[in-house]
Amino acid sequence: MMTLVLAVWGAALAQAGPGTAPDAAALYAGDRFALTSVEEIAPGIHVMRRDPSWRLPVLANTTLIVNEHDAVLIDGGFPSHAENIVAEVRRITDKPVSAIVTTHWHGDHNMGHFVFRDAWPDAQIIAHEATRHEMVSGRMDYVPRTAGTPVDELAAPALRTLEELEASGGAPELIAYFRDAAAGMEAVRADYARWQFVPADETFAERLVLHRGERRIEILFSGPANTEGDAYVWLPQERIVITGDIVVRPTPYGFGSFTASWAGVLREINALDYAILVPGHGDIQYDESYADRLARTLDHVFEQACAAIAAGAADGPAVEAAIDWEAVESGFTGDDPVLARLFEVWFKRPISVSAFNEIEAGAPCEVRESEAGPLQ
Repeated sequence: MMTLVLAVWGAALAQAGPGTAPDAAALYAGDRFALTSVEEIAPGIHVMRRDPSWRLPVLANTTLIVNEHDAVLIDGGFPSHAENIVAEVRRITDKPVSAIVTTHWHGDHNMGHFVFRDAWPDAQIIAHEATRHEMVSGRMDYVPRTAGTPVDELAAPALRTLEELEASGGAPELIAYFRDAAAGMEAVRADYARWQFVPADETFAERLVLHRGERRIEILFSGPANTEGDAYVWLPQERIVITGDIVVRPTPYGFGSFTASWAGVLREINALDYAILVPGHGDIQYDESYADRLARTLDHVFEQACAAIAAGAADGPAVEAAIDWEAVESGFTGDDPVLARLFEVWFKRPISVSAFNEIEAGAPCEVRESEAGPLQ
């Protein structure tokens, strides 16, 4: 698996969009762990984001649910990010946080556990049982490895790419991003070094319901998607769903993912008839169109991967080469060259490897696109 540092660079680029270059200085100014957007999307439901979402390090969207006597927090990653979340929670409410829901094992969603535990010692940390297993079985070892790597070594890939872009007249958006990535590596490494491991206290298999006065908070698992243990949170009264990285916009993350079942998870989420979807990263969604596009794209990828392997494709790159990407790519990238480049880095390449590994391991191939309609 890629180190988180390289993964963060890819995630950042995957979300870059048109029009960033003229405001590059403003985009990359100030504390990279600061919250820049806090929105109350329904009474007592607050979403905290760091804009631009593609800046290094990628930071998860965090949702605060303020109830009659307590509060519930969903996700929150790097230690410095978590400290800013704690300060914002205390600005919004003096009620204690009683539960912290972790949607999956990736560190940008859970490295702040120890900060939250210091702030609210009695809070229960809740995750799917597969997420806790991933966290305690060594998958988080990349954090201390990265913290122990010299800054120059961590920054070298960004600096090489920056040099290539400047020499070739590359897109100004990419040049601004990689310049900031290299400059920020010392701060990011220092935050890794602060991390203290705190796994979930409570796990669930399919559903866990928190009753908070009149509010019902459903923590659900519908199958592997972006990771093996993706949890999402459903607030039926408010018709709000908080998905973690089951949904990331504008470009999904495909590393180590579960192509065979991910689309079905998305369709279960869309069947909730939500009014608001809070993704793991990126803009809040107010209809199901993006999640539907992602589900149809995953169906397309898996079906074509099956056909490619049946025709003799022997690895992920061969599967990637066989898939008709033109049928889906413009729905995520438009005509933006940065998004096109990173759709390849963050989705095409890794999701092809994921699909190949799943099919080789025995995932059954089946026709899916007929029920989904046109991809564009």
